[in-house]
Amino acid sequence: MRYLYLAGLIGLVVVTGANTAAASCVGTPPTGLDPTGVSDNTVAIQTAIDTANANGGGAVVLPPGRYLTTGALVVKRGVVLCGSTHGPFDIGAVDPAVTTIAATLLITNTTTPFLTLQDTGAAVTDLIFHYPNQVPPTTSSPNVYPTTIRVTGPGTKIERSTVTNAWEFLDIQIGRVTARDLYIGAYYCGIRIDHAQDRVTINNIIFSVFWDNGAYASYPQNIDGWAIDNSYAFMIFRMDSLQVSDVLIFNRYAGFYLADSPDESLSPRMGYGSFTNIDIDTCSNGILAMSSNIPGYKFTNLDIGCHNTHFGPGDYGILQLAGGTTPPLVLVNGGSIRGTWNGAKFGTFTPPARLVVAHIFEHE
Repeated sequence: MRYLYLAGLIGLVVVTGANTAAASCVGTPPTGLDPTGVSDNTVAIQTAIDTANANGGGAVVLPPGRYLTTGALVVKRGVVLCGSTHGPFDIGAVDPAVTTIAATLLITNTTTPFLTLQDTGAAVTDLIFHYPNQVPPTTSSPNVYPTTIRVTGPGTKIERSTVTNAWEFLDIQIGRVTARDLYIGAYYCGIRIDHAQDRVTINNIIFSVFWDNGAYASYPQNIDGWAIDNSYAFMIFRMDSLQVSDVLIFNRYAGFYLADSPDESLSPRMGYGSFTNIDIDTCSNGILAMSSNIPGYKFTNLDIGCHNTHFGPGDYGILQLAGGTTPPLVLVNGGSIRGTWNGAKFGTFTPPARLVVAHIFEHE
């Protein structure tokens, strides 16, 4: 594998190889792009991605810095866009817009998805995604932005990264995708999955109020009240064989929304999958299920705790929603549920829909 240093791309290293289908994030970067958050880096980064792709794949490595991006990026076949330090990154009372923690993409694009993983072998790793123009957490509602990362190519990865102040972070539209080791601060939806055949694997994810952390603000803030009335960790539509494990969800309207795809041309429009070691802490609802494919959704070691001293009781631990094209099938085997509820821990599932609950510690 050889290194190609592009003239004018100061602080950026492109690691390429003519016969390389994908690359690890390795290389010794020269001195930086503009790491101060002042000048736009979109064209420079995209040019490096295009060059790596043309040379058969490789890594575009960003050293620690704050990289303003006003446009959109497309990560092409065999290219890894990555930071040079290992993530994910706990921002911990540091504003990523003004203080460098790691390689940070400052996103101001308001018209299109910021980054698209377009083809096999494309990946993003070890980055911070931050929206510097998002409202402060004292505000009553957030600004709406396009999706941060859209996945349209199979065999792609999103790993070891942190996002804060996003609207919707990850939109997976195809199978054979891996997402792992992510800290997600997204106001409306953390991970959305639709049109995805074949397996999608997701593990080691934290959904939390990273906007509070970045502003050095105590919990809760006004924006956290909006999130607990409006936001979802997972929105899952057309999906085959989803595998999710080791997830912490904090301060959401619902941990999981399981429903039909809005695309009525699909057949079937719903999905199924398995979830292990899931902790839903401080929410209005744990699981909202409208529809599922025949294998159903299966949860093992599920902990739901939705009562909150600031926002009051939760609504439902698990609830069937009306209107699905097929009855939802949900199995919970092992775990616990606690808190007080405006509705119930377990709502009634109308046959042929089924909710099967076994080996659950129920706490008042």
